[in-house]
Amino acid sequence: QSTRSTGLEFETVANLTKNWRLTWNFSKNTLETSERYPQLKAFQERARELNQPTPETDTFLSSAPDGTPLPGFTKHRSNLVTRYSFDIGPLKNFSIGGGFQYRDKSYKGNFDLDRNGVAEELWSPGYTLYNLMLGYRTKLMERRVDLNLNINNLFDKEYFRSFALANGSWGDGRSFRLSARIEL
Repeated sequence: QSTRSTGLEFETVANLTKNWRLTWNFSKNTLETSERYPQLKAFQERARELNQPTPETDTFLSSAPDGTPLPGFTKHRSNLVTRYSFDIGPLKNFSIGGGFQYRDKSYKGNFDLDRNGVAEELWSPGYTLYNLMLGYRTKLMERRVDLNLNINNLFDKEYFRSFALANGSWGDGRSFRLSARIEL
């Protein structure tokens, strides 16, 4: 098959102040396929010339028409992450941050759900996840130590990541990650 992809990707990092950083990215893509399954189409044409029915082949080819994206395709994606580090006052050496991950609906494939001979496009819903980060920087035996707590999927959003008609997985629920980094 032939696949044509066009799109736009944008990323920016802004240091809004010496302590506050913002990172944002966005992408918009289009993906089209053509000349799908040429051997099956040739087989189907030869069978028609011989007046031989090919119902299974016909059904399969109607589920993968030219022009549709590949399964798992997502048209829009965006991420935003921000972090602020305190360097004075009672919160000195603490940092706080957060962000979101947005994913548009994902293409699953085509399937004739109502059995009318026309395969409909099937998409899994889009989702947005929010994350939070807390940090503290200190010294231990004259070595810099960074302690961080990350909370991913802060609101415990249920979402499904699909990769094809019968393939996908439930996304991760809320998770906590505590890490320590020590300079040696």
